[in-house]
Amino acid sequence: PKPCRTVKAAELWRAVCEAAWKSADPGANFKDTVNDWHLTPADGEITGTNPCSEFIYLPDNGCNLASLNFGAFFVGSSFDAEGFAHAARIVTVVLDVTVSMSAFPSAKIAMNSHNHRTLGAGYANLGGVLMRDAIPYDSETGREVCAALTCLLHSTALVTSAEIAGELGAFPAFERNRASALRVVKNHAILAGAVTGPPVGLSKDHHRLNLEKLPAKWRAVGALARSTASS
Repeated sequence: PKPCRTVKAAELWRAVCEAAWKSADPGANFKDTVNDWHLTPADGEITGTNPCSEFIYLPDNGCNLASLNFGAFFVGSSFDAEGFAHAARIVTVVLDVTVSMSAFPSAKIAMNSHNHRTLGAGYANLGGVLMRDAIPYDSETGREVCAALTCLLHSTALVTSAEIAGELGAFPAFERNRASALRVVKNHAILAGAVTGPPVGLSKDHHRLNLEKLPAKWRAVGALARSTASS
């Protein structure tokens, strides 16, 4: 097809971002970045997300979601990292069980969901946690705390998933996607600082967990996240 007109890239990008903000969408996803982190590309390309964008995966898939409230894991002024990791393990197991128990809106979605056993463990109240410590939301420190907490949740879920697979077998789509899935898991460990070396197969570099940039009270969270990622 021939182009209809020429527009300035900066103006177009600004319009896309403003439209996302005005409609309360979470923002714009980059197709190359999303597919760099795709666990199962042998089953197709990621072309979109659900409306809230917490589920970025193949079309015609279902995902049961759960969210942990960061604010519930404070003991006085300290964050209970071990308690949070324990809760993340329980949530991962429960969400995996729900895949087998859930009803899905179509046969195709049901089949894909069982073949991939997709689950979504997330968190809430990050803003409240940062405000407790007077950490600006849009700051290097705020992003580092977010990285440590996200890494702890994600790494715990991965380890728990591997333990489930050890007992029940991997999800049916795993073998045909083994190389890609293990590459993505390794890249998570590299960016967490648990494995040395450069990330593999990424079109651009990404944020690396830096314990030195964490406030003192949050370094234990970062250390546990890194330790878990090394598993």
